[in-house]
Amino acid sequence: MQTLHRLSKWLGFLALAGYVVVAVAFAALRYWVVPNIDRWREPLQRELSALLEDPVELGQVRADMSWSGLRLRLGDTRVRDDQGRLLIRIPSLDLVLAWRDLLGGNARLLNLRAEGVDVALQRDAQNNVTLLGYAIEGDDEGDDDDAVTDIESVYWLSRQGDIQLTKARLRWIDEE
Repeated sequence: MQTLHRLSKWLGFLALAGYVVVAVAFAALRYWVVPNIDRWREPLQRELSALLEDPVELGQVRADMSWSGLRLRLGDTRVRDDQGRLLIRIPSLDLVLAWRDLLGGNARLLNLRAEGVDVALQRDAQNNVTLLGYAIEGDDEGDDDDAVTDIESVYWLSRQGDIQLTKARLRWIDEE
């Protein structure tokens, strides 16, 4: 009986310690990281550039927290290719990331609203069409080994919440 009492006492202390660690992490996020998110702009740019494999430029970065998720507001976001050509420009981006998925190491959007999106669709002299630097058609011989066929990206996109693009612009650049 005494062993059971000691075990329950230690489990209670362990649960209390876990609660304190989670509370401290939440408080640090709420009162230190989120209000100062703009200070993290450079590391965010580096991580996004590595993830997208293209240089990303972020304007102003703001964040706040709600019960449903972490809200990020990005101003004047740009992605360029290796030659410095603008692939996409988003003057205003507002997104909410779900807590449950963030804690699980995933990024699921509850809401994404982008205003003034400017995207370039390019066709080169070999008749290859690219969007955001990714081939979406093969050449005339039917060789589309470089074409976008990433089903995981399509699956990830299908799992997202509400996505709104307003005042969007698609530019066709023909390099023939």
